[in-house]
Amino acid sequence: MNNISITFRKKIDLINSEGCIVGLYTINTDLWLCCLTKIRGTKILFSVSKDDLLDYSIGNINLFGLYNNSFSSDAFIIDNDGGHTLTNKFDFDYKNIELGNKFISQVPDSMSSGLLSWYSKNK
Repeated sequence: MNNISITFRKKIDLINSEGCIVGLYTINTDLWLCCLTKIRGTKILFSVSKDDLLDYSIGNINLFGLYNNSFSSDAFIIDNDGGHTLTNKFDFDYKNIELGNKFISQVPDSMSSGLLSWYSKNK
C-alpha cells in the first residue's frame, strides 16, 4: 500500500454521533463515502453512485451493500493523522465498517441527517 496525498471535499454527514461516523465526500464529481471502522483510529473511503445512495436512503441496502456495490476496486484507508493509503477494496474486510449491517432506518433520527434532501437537490 502506498501513502498518497489527495483532497476530498466533504458534502454532508450521513450519520453523526459526537463526530462523523459516515460522511459523503467528493473528488471532482465522483461521490465517496467515508466510514468509521472497528479498527481503532481508521476510516475507509470508497466510491458510491447516486443510485446506490438513493437505495441506501430508502432502506433497500445497508452500508455493507454500498461497499460491495462500489464500482471501483479502489478504496482508501485513512489513519488518525489523516494519511490516505490506497488499497484494493477486496483486501479490506467490509465487516469492519462501523454500523455496516444497519439500514438507515435503524439509525436514530438524531444521528442521521438529510440524505434524501441532499439527493433531491443533486439529481
